[in-house]
Parts: sequence; structure tokens; C-alpha cells
Amino acid sequence: MKIIPTPAKQLHNIPYFRVTAGSRGVECIDLPVYSLRVDRLPHGISALLVTSDLQGMEALPGKKGGFKPGPRQLGEAAAESLTEFCLAQGHSPKQVGILFTGDLHSDPTLSKRGGHGDVRSVWHAFRDHFAWAGGIAGNHDTFGSPAEQEAFLHEPNIYFLDHGHMKIRDLRIGGISGVMGSNQKPWRTPEPVFLERLGRILATHSDLVLLHEGPDFPERGFDGKPQIREILEAAPPRTVVFGHRHWPTADPVTLPNGTQLLNTDAKAYLLTTK
Repeated sequence: MKIIPTPAKQLHNIPYFRVTAGSRGVECIDLPVYSLRVDRLPHGISALLVTSDLQGMEALPGKKGGFKPGPRQLGEAAAESLTEFCLAQGHSPKQVGILFTGDLHSDPTLSKRGGHGDVRSVWHAFRDHFAWAGGIAGNHDTFGSPAEQEAFLHEPNIYFLDHGHMKIRDLRIGGISGVMGSNQKPWRTPEPVFLERLGRILATHSDLVLLHEGPDFPERGFDGKPQIREILEAAPPRTVVFGHRHWPTADPVTLPNGTQLLNTDAKAYLLTTK
């Protein structure tokens, strides 16, 4: 699957509350929703929604105007808002697939940034509104106890990928959950193991590659891991979708070898063929 090289077009936004950098306060900002064209989609799917880093709480209308924080995670509220958005764009939600590239948890008290939490409710909200929900975990995501996580992986229309490949209908996806690291926090993989896994994924065919931690793009000063970029540049061209580090652009960029990079950090994209 390739992205048609046209600028992303913002079609929608979803207000939400998040903790500011350094946990110095709380701000209400928008989750922008963009559209991009791709050359093909899975059988029976009219669009894909890809998103990540939904680290915030829903915004509800205040009594005196403006917004106030609500009780739900941003992802739970976004599932409803994006359902209405897809209908307005002419797409039946049950013909839209969802792909996550991680970090769907926010501290519900909005007292700190980061932390770890159970994101099954976000996956379920999207799965229940759309055709299916698939993707990988971020370094802030948990899925309940080990037994609960195992049960979650076998739920209908849930497609979770730790490392390796999976197939959703006729869409073949490669991916790695989490980030490079050697501490005992969730979803950390030692750098040599992470890079070896990425090399194996890139050595076989995949329509999309999903990462949470992605490459840098030094040509424009975009943050990320140069080690990941170097492996991507040495492999055949791919379309790689990732989050974790924010890039100040909505448009995909292309590495010298033709690999397309789409950063979904705190953004959502509707991918269509029209």
C-alpha cells in the first residue's frame, strides 16, 4: 500500500484536555483529523483510520461556554466522533478499519503526563463502532492482567501485533510494539533485539509496517531514532506508520530509498482511494 503524494487535508477536529509538557498544567487542544489517498485498501474496506498517542481526556461542553474535562479517555470519545465523521464523509463505519500505533492511555485525573494504564476500553470502543481494530502497543499501554491480556488477544475483530506479521483480510501488516530500552517498564525491547526484529520484518513482504517508536528525518530536523531510519533506508521501500515523537507536519515524508513515513502522533488520518 502506497500513499499518493498529495498534501494531507484537515477535515475534522476533536477537542480534548491533556497535561502540558513537564506536567505544569492542563490545556484544551484539538486532535486534528486529516485525509490522505492511498493506492489500494483491503477487500471490503472503504477507508482506514490510523491514529496514535491519544493521551488525553474527552472535552465536554461547559455550562458557561467552552469545555470541561469529561470522564472518558480521549480514544473512547474519539471513537464516537469519528463514527459521525466517517458517515459525513460517505463511509459506513462497518466498512472502516482502525489501526493504532500505540499510546492510548492518559492519567484520568490529568495530574501528570505519561504513566501506564489499561487501554482495552479504547480498543473496544473503536472495535464496536467500526469493522475491526488492529495495531500495536505504545510504551504507556497496558491490557489488564496477563490472563486478561491473553483473553483480549483472542476477542473477535481485535488484531494485536507485538512483533512480526499479521493479516487482516488481505492486508498484511508487520510491526513492533513499544520502544527500544532495557528497563522493566512495559513494552521495552533491548535495542539490538528491536533492530534485529525490524530487519526481519523488512525482509518479507508487508503492505504496511507499524511502529510505535519511529525513525528520525534529519533533512527537516524531525526527531526519532537514526538507527531505525538507517535500517529502513537499507531495505526495499515500505510504507511505515508510527507515533511516539511529534513531528510538526501532517504530510508524509519519503526517505531516499522511497520508503514513505507517516507520523500519527496526536493525529488521525482517514486513508481512502478517492
